[in-house]
Amino acid sequence: MKASLEQEGLACETLGGVRPTPRSSLVYTGIDLCRRQNIDFILAVGGGSVIDSAKAIAAGAVYDGDFWDFTPGSPLRGRCP
Repeated sequence: MKASLEQEGLACETLGGVRPTPRSSLVYTGIDLCRRQNIDFILAVGGGSVIDSAKAIAAGAVYDGDFWDFTPGSPLRGRCP
C-alpha cells in the first residue's frame, strides 16, 4: 500500500502494531504523529481494530481534549469537535 501511494507522489507515514483489542497507547502515538507531521488524511488498511484505532486517532488529532471523551458513556458522546 505504501509503495502504491508513494508511486502516485503521495507522502505517507505508517503506524503499525494494532492488536485485536486496540491499545490506547497506540492511539496516543497516532495522535501525536498526526499533529507533528500535519497529517490530514488517515487510511485504515486492515480489519475492525485497525478501523477503530484510525477513528480514535482521527478524532483525537483535531480535538484538544482526550479521545476517550467520544466513547460510550462520555458526556460528549456523539458530538464532533
